[in-house]
Amino acid sequence: MDKLKGQLQQIDKALASFGSFRKRWGMLDGLGRFLSWALGAFLIWFFLDWAIKLPAWPLVLLFVAVVVIALVSIWKWLLKPVMKTINIENEAVVAEQLHGDLDNRIIGSKQLGKGVLDGEHEELGYSPNLVLSLVEHTIGKLNDIKLTSLIDLKAAKKALGTGIVILICVVCLGVFAQEALKERFSRLADAYAQVLDTLFPVDIEVEPKNKAVVRGLPLQLKVHVVGARRTEAVLVMTDKKTGEIITKDLTLVDDKASYTIKEADQDFSYKFGYSGRFSEEYTILVDDLPIVKAINFEITPPGYTGQPMRMMTGRVAKLKGLTGTSVLVSFAANTRLAPDSCYVKWKSGTTDKIDISGRFGSFQFQIRENTKLAIHLTGHHGKDFQMAQPMVILIEVVPDAPPSLHVTTKIANAELGASQAAGLQLGYFAKDDFGVQKIELFYKIESQFAALGMKDRKGHKIHALTTPRDRVKNKFRGIFSGNTIKAGDKVTLWLKATDNNTETGPGIAQTKRFEFTVIGNDLGQFTAGDPMSMKRKRESSMLLVEVERVKRKQDLLQDPERMVRTEVKKDFIRMDVSTNVRKDVGSGSSEEFSSQYFQLLSGGGND
Repeated sequence: MDKLKGQLQQIDKALASFGSFRKRWGMLDGLGRFLSWALGAFLIWFFLDWAIKLPAWPLVLLFVAVVVIALVSIWKWLLKPVMKTINIENEAVVAEQLHGDLDNRIIGSKQLGKGVLDGEHEELGYSPNLVLSLVEHTIGKLNDIKLTSLIDLKAAKKALGTGIVILICVVCLGVFAQEALKERFSRLADAYAQVLDTLFPVDIEVEPKNKAVVRGLPLQLKVHVVGARRTEAVLVMTDKKTGEIITKDLTLVDDKASYTIKEADQDFSYKFGYSGRFSEEYTILVDDLPIVKAINFEITPPGYTGQPMRMMTGRVAKLKGLTGTSVLVSFAANTRLAPDSCYVKWKSGTTDKIDISGRFGSFQFQIRENTKLAIHLTGHHGKDFQMAQPMVILIEVVPDAPPSLHVTTKIANAELGASQAAGLQLGYFAKDDFGVQKIELFYKIESQFAALGMKDRKGHKIHALTTPRDRVKNKFRGIFSGNTIKAGDKVTLWLKATDNNTETGPGIAQTKRFEFTVIGNDLGQFTAGDPMSMKRKRESSMLLVEVERVKRKQDLLQDPERMVRTEVKKDFIRMDVSTNVRKDVGSGSSEEFSSQYFQLLSGGGND
């Protein structure tokens, strides 16, 4: 029995060795197949993306397929062979199937031998020796055929070889194509994030959206990708004028990125992109700060000057004009202006609105005082487009000088004969920048002798011009008409010229006062060369005290009353002299006699 038992153990050992050999090669075959399937699928995915840059979805889905194949391969070709147990009976069946000519000897020997050992042979009716002989014959047969040689290892070796080759390829990629591998995995991560972003969209917040900026100033464009799973974003800018498209790759830091334009130059639209999605497209408008490119001043002097409107073109630091001068300012800016944000600010702090049409503007004012104005302009884009420096203009009032007035008649003597005074003509010359309106003569007659009973008298004459002239030359004639002037009167006269200034009031010029004393040939002997040689006023007044005054009618058209002449008749020397007061004349002129005659008629003296 012991011998039979030992022989059965030899068979089990041979079958166990056969099973171990099969398991070992099964594991090697599984390893080869795993390498072939898993790594092969990875290589296919790698080379596809390297060659044609797979889109996000195919890239991710193919990689998922690679992972699934790898997991299945691990289970099927790695784990299952390792987990497989060796079953002697199963190995015996496999061995007989592989050999084909053993006719169930191995299985029979094991079953019959076990039956003998268990004592079942008596019940079954077969001999233990026969069983022992069968077992010995089976052992010999197993030793002859070598069970391991029954296994066909070609498929396993082929799978293992293929797997090793693929493994070597992968190792070579890892050694010599690290950047390509990194790029593939980077693209895979990006594609995976893109897939997630597609399934679960993120919010893209953009600054400053639509905006107008000043040409030449820096501009920063910002994006905030809320909940971003990737670090890559893109900025797409389109030039409005040329249509040129510029793309800038950005890196998100804390879900944010920005791009700075050093000097904004042209209008453009822009949008940010993330994971294949783009924000709304916004527009940046670039414009200049407003400046005055051309300016024109229409200066209209006051109406009284009679001067036409004059025009000035170009910038001026100061405007000068008479009070009441109207100024219309028109200008053109380099850009369109905002009608509600353009104004003129005066020195006092008050403001006036500017009439705006496109890039043109105008306003008007009158010169009334010395002041200053500042033109403030704002571009049509709004408050960020206020002109850098307001245009400042000083306003200066030019005073209207009063007229000048000169007396052209020279009064050389302080004493004039009565006839000279009565026929006095006073010439004058007046001049003004814009127009003399009138010339006035004023005189005052003061009686020096109370005995004559004459009061002080005043007079006023006017030369008014219907059309004011800048130069006026004329004479006052009949100065004392309507008033009695006689010897012994002290006459004071002066001239006054008035211009036509209606804005600040007329300008006035006044001459100095001229004074002279009237002398005559009557009993007072005022005239030099009189036979009585009574030249002084005191001597003449002494005689006049005893002269009786005779009242006469003032109407010269009526005949005078007859009177008896009591004086001794005097001889008169008649002489014709000029009434020009500029040259001296002798006594006894016809004008003097006429003057004395009128004095007698008025009751002022005797012939």
